[in-house]
Amino acid sequence: MITGHWSHMIICHKLPYMVAFVSGAYLSSAICMGQGYVEESTSLGIEHLHIGPMLMGGGAAFLDFDADGYEDLYLTGGTAADKLYRNNGNSTFTDVTLSAGIIGTDSINTMGVVAGDLDNDGFKEIFVTTWDGYANILFQNNGDGTFQDVSFSAGIIDSALSVSATLGDVNKDGFLDIYVGNYIDLSVVAPNGFDYTCYANYLYINNGNNTFTESGLAYGVADTGCALAVAFTDFDDSGDMDVYLANDFGKWVLPNALYENNYPTPNHSNITISAGVNDSIFGMGIAIGDYDEDGDFDYYITNLGRNVLRQNQGNGTLDDYTDTAGVTNTYTDSTFMAVGWGTAFFDYDNDTYLDLIVSNGYIPADSFIYNTPSNPNKLYRNTGGVAFQDVSDGTGFNDTTIGRGLAIGDYNYDGAIDVVVGVVYIDTTNGNRTLVYNNGEQGNNWLKISLQGVITNRDAFGSHVIVYAAGRQFIREVDGGSSHLSHSSSTLHFGLGSIPMVDSIVVSWLNGGKDTLLNVAVNQQVHLVEDSLFFTLHYQKVQICSGDSAFLGGAYQFNQGTYHDTLSSVYGHDSIVHSSLAFSALVTDTVQIAICDGDSVLAGGAFQVSSGIYTDTLTGVTCDSAIITELTVLNAVLNIISDTICAGELFEGEPYTNDTILTNVLTASSGCDSVLTINLSVWPVSDVVVDTTICKGELYFGTLYSSATTIVDSLSTAMGCDSIVTTNLQVLNPDSSSSSFSICEGDLVGGQPVSSDTSIVAVYNGVNGCDSVTITTVTVFPPAASTSNLTVDWGDTIIGIVVFEDTILFDTLISSNGCDSVSQLTVTVLLPDNIADMSSQISNPINCYPNPFTSELNIDLFMPLNDDVQVTIHDLTGTKVAVVYAGRLGSGKHALKWSGTTESGCAVSQGLYICRLLSSGAFSLHQIILMK
Repeated sequence: MITGHWSHMIICHKLPYMVAFVSGAYLSSAICMGQGYVEESTSLGIEHLHIGPMLMGGGAAFLDFDADGYEDLYLTGGTAADKLYRNNGNSTFTDVTLSAGIIGTDSINTMGVVAGDLDNDGFKEIFVTTWDGYANILFQNNGDGTFQDVSFSAGIIDSALSVSATLGDVNKDGFLDIYVGNYIDLSVVAPNGFDYTCYANYLYINNGNNTFTESGLAYGVADTGCALAVAFTDFDDSGDMDVYLANDFGKWVLPNALYENNYPTPNHSNITISAGVNDSIFGMGIAIGDYDEDGDFDYYITNLGRNVLRQNQGNGTLDDYTDTAGVTNTYTDSTFMAVGWGTAFFDYDNDTYLDLIVSNGYIPADSFIYNTPSNPNKLYRNTGGVAFQDVSDGTGFNDTTIGRGLAIGDYNYDGAIDVVVGVVYIDTTNGNRTLVYNNGEQGNNWLKISLQGVITNRDAFGSHVIVYAAGRQFIREVDGGSSHLSHSSSTLHFGLGSIPMVDSIVVSWLNGGKDTLLNVAVNQQVHLVEDSLFFTLHYQKVQICSGDSAFLGGAYQFNQGTYHDTLSSVYGHDSIVHSSLAFSALVTDTVQIAICDGDSVLAGGAFQVSSGIYTDTLTGVTCDSAIITELTVLNAVLNIISDTICAGELFEGEPYTNDTILTNVLTASSGCDSVLTINLSVWPVSDVVVDTTICKGELYFGTLYSSATTIVDSLSTAMGCDSIVTTNLQVLNPDSSSSSFSICEGDLVGGQPVSSDTSIVAVYNGVNGCDSVTITTVTVFPPAASTSNLTVDWGDTIIGIVVFEDTILFDTLISSNGCDSVSQLTVTVLLPDNIADMSSQISNPINCYPNPFTSELNIDLFMPLNDDVQVTIHDLTGTKVAVVYAGRLGSGKHALKWSGTTESGCAVSQGLYICRLLSSGAFSLHQIILMK
């Protein structure tokens, strides 16, 4: 009934099939020795880093793209190329990005990834979200290990800043639809810092013909809350796909949201408030799982700061149990906040309880939400359905690189869930890489279940599986993408602790049907086809030589490919053995052989004496092998070298005093003869006499000498031979002289003034190269000085100077020794009581007006007789400022003017001045004031 489907089914079991009936209760086992995570990306062959200028991105997805039963890995690259790694089935991966047709991602900025069988042909497509105005990418799986970009033809043409995506059948038509969470519209400036405008989310409805129609508004899910994580999930167990959103900037834009599916009506209702999930946080990622084992799904939302655990109450509401469970994820090594991104519920230690894992990573942020670059990942162990214990350090899951996306899956099929963490950085300079953790848990039982829909979408996304064992029930949902930008394996995993047998498995298919399977052995993977049979899956790789055959798929197979055999079990359930047939390559070995000229070697079926390449074909127990011999025939080696020794030294045990030629026949490293000719040069010993001179007090090769001496040294020449050097050393004494001269005090000697007797010492380089000393004695003559006193009346003239007050006059003369002498005259002036009294005693035929004056002074005077007249202007020190008139005037009245300038025409400053009239018959003084 199902023949023909199995060429695409998921297979993986490598342990013996077991069946047993059990009774009573079984408790989960404790943590086992050797349990923990080891980062193995290098040994696995995974070399990848997501490059993001804004430190956003890092999507990861586990998927079996080639249907060989092994979990392959897709990683987004940001501004670098995405990578698709094929699982080789031997704990290594091969980069098949280009050969698989994943091209063009290096020219755009990719973010997140989900994978699912959108056309129900048994092969998963890959959907990649993008930023920077590019449309998202849909890679269609061709079924032959290659993909092609069908985005445009499929109608995936809208562009925004898309981040996360999830796959689910919202209208239950059997085809997977695509929901895309979009981020900030960077063309709109946020008016209040974080009050961003965000793109509406997309809902692409699958038309069933490889095309899609964007219907976000029509279905009521075109949320504009800056979604960083989206998830299709049946939170109320109503058999349809609801939508849970983790929104960034919840305090400023929109809080997290929950949209309930109103199927069969094609729309959703926003029940965020009534469900109690309106957390106004920086929502980053979503984990889905029944951690408290009450039969419904709980949700964990990561955040910049305190994460939120929403426990499902089974009545349409979800309560905050974060603190009770101990999973706030707020503390790092400092007081700064932690930033959670990717997350998942899973049973890492197979003890039956769902644990919780978080990818943490630094993001630049404002001071009030500052987080530290030391932001380790977290693994929380469920201690019994109520609370969690942080076991990050003990399990090795505590890396502090900048983690983002997170996906889980058993890539080495040992029954323990492994983890991949997408790591981001702005460039490749820091040496970080995507982290792939192998789970070392080996102590507890487990069961893996894969589903294949027939009426339901082939991947069975949204279907629920309950495992009943030991009086307990464990529920899982086939996830179409959650976490952050990521998609975990679609194979459901159940840790069973020490439980040896599963009582029953009940599958609730998304399209409404149920299948039940009883008495299932543990430590295996089972595969269930909707409304059909139950199979256990076994996987093997078969290699044969080209031309040989293997009995697979019911016949002898001569060609490489995938073959399936259905085997009947004694317990009533068939098993599927999935065989991947490949040819073993012809074993070719290349050897390199060298022989001496004249020798021979067996190669190519004969003894060979010439250089060349020879091939021999040998028959082995499996495939034939070829030995390629690269033969080199070595000729005799002829070498000529030169060497040098000193006279009298030994060379190969013999002394030589003259040049000579030596010949030796040696065996080369190849075993062939070689002839060595040595041209030997012999250097004689030299004897040298040197005469030299130094000055007294100088050092000669570090030694002070004060008299002539002879020094004998033994030196090594440039060739390394000894030589005798005799040095006759002469020591020269320095010369000295003296002189004297006289100067006046203050004169310059050597550019410096000298005020007292002194001696000047000068050192010169003599004609013999040694220093000579000259001492000069300098005698300084001080200047001569004399003083005298003189008393005069006010207005008298002394040495041509009219004096009106006491003053001191100096005169500089040359003394007999040639130096300056200074004569000082102290003048005492006898003053009248005041100028007015003096003027009253003197005839005053002069009148000055206006007084004060500003620009011009009128001077009227009356002469009784013809006389020589002098009219002058003086300042208060008696210094003459200007001559107004000097000459002879007749008797009578005369008018003169003074414009307030000196004799040279320069303007005088304002102030008090004296206008003086002097003639043989009169003397007059008049006080005047100049104002400006």
